[in-house]
Amino acid sequence: MALQKRNSSPIRIDDVDLRWSVSLRDPSLPGIGMLVIQADHGQRLVVRLQLSDLWLHGYDTNKRYSITPELVRRVALAAKDLGWTPERSGPSWNGLLDDNERLHKAKVA
Repeated sequence: MALQKRNSSPIRIDDVDLRWSVSLRDPSLPGIGMLVIQADHGQRLVVRLQLSDLWLHGYDTNKRYSITPELVRRVALAAKDLGWTPERSGPSWNGLLDDNERLHKAKVA
């Protein structure tokens, strides 16, 4: 199922139209967000990352991320290098963005 247009933003990467959104799924993990990127009916990319919150942390955003289109682009390109195929359907590709902006494929239980 594709991301809803209402709660997501469009982005075009390598001639593929994608949509992306951010969610705070687990209230027990404050500051952890999920970045979801997907083409219409393609494989979904789900990446966990630390989110920056100026209200909580002021401008000390060391090791935290502000979600911008440029970050979405870098994450999508890194995931493609690791095997994510946005134009094909299949199970979600899960990743983790570490403190050094490196994307790792996450193991799902």
